[in-house]
Amino acid sequence: VTWCHRDLEEGESELRPKEERLLARINRAYYLPRWCSVQDYVDLLKAQGMTDIRREDWTAEISAFWPAVIRSSLKPRNFVALLGSGMSTIRGALAM
Repeated sequence: VTWCHRDLEEGESELRPKEERLLARINRAYYLPRWCSVQDYVDLLKAQGMTDIRREDWTAEISAFWPAVIRSSLKPRNFVALLGSGMSTIRGALAM
């Protein structure tokens, strides 16, 4: 599962306003639907009768991805290609 927000803490019913604003900015840049937590996915699977559900946090494994994308975009030849790729791609790049 990817593009998830953090699990809510005990007693929380929603993300903090600052988190909601950040996710809304990302959604606008990448045309994503509303986010949910990994626990929301687990709950949906359980509701469908699935068992033996395992979840993993892959943050450490993927944490280098976005910095690598940003470094790549700063290379002159890639910057020129980005300019020719259209507004939706440029919008996504600016979000970073």
